[in-house]
Amino acid sequence: MQQSIKVTLLSWWEKLKPIHGVFYFVILLISCHFAWKMAFVEHTEIPRKVTFLWFDVTQIFSFAVRNLTDVVYFLLKDILDVNIIKISNFFVYPDKAVIDIVWSCSGFKQAYIFFTVIAFYPGKHIHKLWYIPLGLVVVYVFNVFRIALITYLLRDNLGWFDVLHEGSKYVFYAIIFLIWVIWAEKFNKSSI
Repeated sequence: MQQSIKVTLLSWWEKLKPIHGVFYFVILLISCHFAWKMAFVEHTEIPRKVTFLWFDVTQIFSFAVRNLTDVVYFLLKDILDVNIIKISNFFVYPDKAVIDIVWSCSGFKQAYIFFTVIAFYPGKHIHKLWYIPLGLVVVYVFNVFRIALITYLLRDNLGWFDVLHEGSKYVFYAIIFLIWVIWAEKFNKSSI
């Protein structure tokens, strides 16, 4: 009985061989997500504080958010000529909406997930030395455009925030998946 179950399971596993890599990707993605959730804690009192395993990392995230808001502001105000004001990490539309860019908007989590997926996926390390930094640039650029698009679309209706924010997170993970697919198909010659 046990032998037939084992044979059946191995047979199914062999039939799924073309998507073994996807299983590996999903396991890494979920592991990274839960590791992040367990390691980082946002303290909601004012002023906000972020800790990583009991260490205060607020300044690191504050620096990242300041830089992110500067780049998004430049894109919106100077390139797209949007009538918007930036105050610290807030975007303000005259007489309308206020958008707060917080630590979790930094894109660090997505960069960490991308880095971990590629670093722990089989492949030549020489290719990882250039592919990981290139992928991190893609993740950063997408995050800038994501924040800019959400900020722009919220100018008339803050009620869209949940839909835009949640939807863009899934697009973010789809981008990471796409970058991983390119890695797995073009640069990884080993099999899982």
